[in-house]
Amino acid sequence: MKSPSERDDVSRFVVHLTRRYDETSAQKILISILNERKIEARNAHCLFSPLFSELGFSSLLKSKFKTVCFTETPLTQIASLCRTIPGRRIKLRPYGVVFYRDIYSILAVVQRSTSTLMGLKLTNT
Repeated sequence: MKSPSERDDVSRFVVHLTRRYDETSAQKILISILNERKIEARNAHCLFSPLFSELGFSSLLKSKFKTVCFTETPLTQIASLCRTIPGRRIKLRPYGVVFYRDIYSILAVVQRSTSTLMGLKLTNT
């Protein structure tokens, strides 16, 4: 068995890709992330989010389910996440930020510290 450092399916990074939100382009959202040095959790993403209205969740309770998504997909495969995938509601764009996957970098992101951001613009290969 190969060690993790020798495997091409294990990434040392986590990536947050942007997408169009309301009338704001994915590229403008990336610029906002870089300028403000934070990623905003804007939408609820969980198994029960389609049932929030039915269950009578308050706005405050709904806000507790807002998330920011990251992927550990190897950088060589990130472009595949930006392709059209049948049935997927979210259309990711080839703009995002990359962080080292170690626990200290992840905690820095969560705490909105001044961890280093590296912009990523992908091209189709």
